[in-house]
Amino acid sequence: MGGFASLTHVCSKDRIMATRYFCTLFYRGYLLKGLAMIRSLARCCPDMKIHVLCMDDKAKSILKQLGVNIVDLADVEDDDLLNVKAERGVVEYCWTLSSFLRGT
Repeated sequence: MGGFASLTHVCSKDRIMATRYFCTLFYRGYLLKGLAMIRSLARCCPDMKIHVLCMDDKAKSILKQLGVNIVDLADVEDDDLLNVKAERGVVEYCWTLSSFLRGT
């Protein structure tokens, strides 16, 4: 988990804490790991805001119950994405959607 070491440095208590924004996506197969990541981020950066693009209804339902800011897949998908979705597996489609999360 090399990414958490650098995140801890960025959010260390000796620095001025600012609200940090994170975005990610996951589906039910990654739900436990995703929840662990959210918990870790919350400990490191108590003022953080996280938005999760939910790849399926199971992830969406659980995250909604936990009060996580969710982005519904149906709100993101357009005709072009739906066309490529049929040709890709779940993991490959997640990589396709990652550019949406970066705002590009």
